[in-house]
Amino acid sequence: MTDIEQPYTPSLDEVREAHGWTGHDSHVESNRAAKRAEFDRWLAAHNEAVRAEALREAGRDIDRMIAIARDDEREKAAQIAETHPAPLGAVARLIRDAIAARIRAQGKEQGA
Repeated sequence: MTDIEQPYTPSLDEVREAHGWTGHDSHVESNRAAKRAEFDRWLAAHNEAVRAEALREAGRDIDRMIAIARDDEREKAAQIAETHPAPLGAVARLIRDAIAARIRAQGKEQGA
């Protein structure tokens, strides 16, 4: 038997080098890095939006709790004024004034 000569087949690295594709892998990594950076920017924006909404919701919850507390304090002051005899009316006014001062202070804190 005679040996048949096989035609020469260049390796993949030789083909890449011959065609100037040596930077092919770095191009893929660069593209991957660009996509990762784009995703990171999107994720940061999304997280910021979620955080802002959570803060708005927490603010609404705090406002509701303050309103409930104000209503409760007003009701207590009214009950004290109604149930106690006239000499204690001065005490009820002091309590009412203290409650009003606290409500004004909370309003100033919210406005600041």
